[in-house]
Parts: sequence; structure tokens; C-alpha cells
Amino acid sequence: MVKKGTIKKFYKNNRIYCILMMVSLVCILLLGGSVLVYFIHQASGDSYGVRLEGIKQDEIDKDVNAIKEWYSAKEGIVKSNVRTQGKIIYIEFEVDPSVTNETIQGVATSSLEAISEYTKSTCDIQFIVSRKDMGSYFGSKGRGKTVISWANYNVNKDKTEE
Repeated sequence: MVKKGTIKKFYKNNRIYCILMMVSLVCILLLGGSVLVYFIHQASGDSYGVRLEGIKQDEIDKDVNAIKEWYSAKEGIVKSNVRTQGKIIYIEFEVDPSVTNETIQGVATSSLEAISEYTKSTCDIQFIVSRKDMGSYFGSKGRGKTVISWANYNVNKDKTEE
């Protein structure tokens, strides 16, 4: 059991130590609270931050629907999918094995005509093409660019030897 007056006696003997400990405790509480507020604020916001502010999402959605209709009406396309993620429009389509690589590039290039200038200047466009005798074939067009860059072009060795 603590004798009466021992806390007062301890405070009188160690006044500077007690004041420093109280100040340190207040600083630790403030620091912990500010870290908590910082992380809670970050988790509650939009994952894209302010990068998507000012974008006319309804116009981009209209263009996405136009691209979907364009690919569904195109001959030689087995199936297609168009989706947006942030400022990127992903266009995935599968073609018949008889379609040549030049035709694939032509289809992707001509599909850009279904997109408005606003969307072309705001969003990046990624093309992901698949065909049975070929791995994934990727193309990308940056916003404001006019050319589609193609990458990962692989053809089976059996086709090239013929």
C-alpha cells in the first residue's frame, strides 16, 4: 500500500523529470493521433486521387459503348471486350486464325475512328489481341499520340517454317 503523500513527495523531489514526462506523453499522443488521421484520410479517399477530376466520364462511356458496337459488327472478330480503368481504355479482342497481323493492326487503327477526339486526347488506349496460333499481341496508343505501338509479336515456329 502507498503511504499518504508519497506522490506529492515524489513530485517535489523530481519536478523537472515529471514535467518532461508529461510533455513527452502529450507529444507521443499528438504524433500517434496525427499518424492515425493521416492513414485514415488516405484510405477513405479515391484511389486515383485528383487525377480524374475534370474528366467527362459520360463522354468516355459513350465512346466505350461505340467501340463495343464497332467490334461486335466487325467481321473476323470472334469476341471482344472493352473496359476502362482510370484514364486507360482496354480493348481486348480475339480474331479468327485466318486474320493476318496487318489486318489486326488495321482493325485496331480503324477502330480509333469510333472514338471522339476528346477521349483520344484524355485517355490512353491499350489493345490486347489474341489468336490461336499466336500469343497475346499488345498495342498501345498514348493520349495525344497518333500512332499505335505494337509489342510482344510472337508467331508459332510451325507457321514461319511453312
